Amino acid sequence: MKKTILALALALSGTAHAGVIAYEWTWTGTLGNHANGTMSYSDTLADSGLIYAEDIASFSISGYNGSELKFTWDLATGTQNNPFRLSFDTSTHELNFGGRYPTASNAVVWGNDAVNALVCGLGTCGFFGSNTIFGGVPVSDKRQFVFTLVDGSSDVPEPAAMLLLGIGAAGLLASRKKKRR
Repeated sequence: MKKTILALALALSGTAHAGVIAYEWTWTGTLGNHANGTMSYSDTLADSGLIYAEDIASFSISGYNGSELKFTWDLATGTQNNPFRLSFDTSTHELNFGGRYPTASNAVVWGNDAVNALVCGLGTCGFFGSNTIFGGVPVSDKRQFVFTLVDGSSDVPEPAAMLLLGIGAAGLLASRKKKRR
């Protein structure tokens, strides 16, 4: 019986760290404009450098003018009529919207509205330029994104450990059945 308990404890102790790195972010603009959203990606991509929309598990944004919701966008439901490309550098925390490869000037395209640049550092991002967003409302220089890291990792048992546990349980059931006969 002691061997069975030991085998069960060993089977359950094997875990792999399969997690998600999640961010909640906000942006405050001018004239009552603000936005918030979320973004997450696998922790296996942490510090891997530039990742793209296809690497990001989730990304959402809601834009407001005062309390009036102006738009929402979600990576999971984005369509060709509402194009939105982004890349995120996991090392520098730089977020680029609007193209697979950032240009030398970090040009950003957000739907049909353009912003000269979006530059992000660790914990904050800011729009730079005088073009428009939110349907023609000016975006002023250096408005800030604020990223908040959300703890989203969890321990998941490894498949081999689960297989050993299942085989052990089947063996226990078979031996008990055999003893009853």
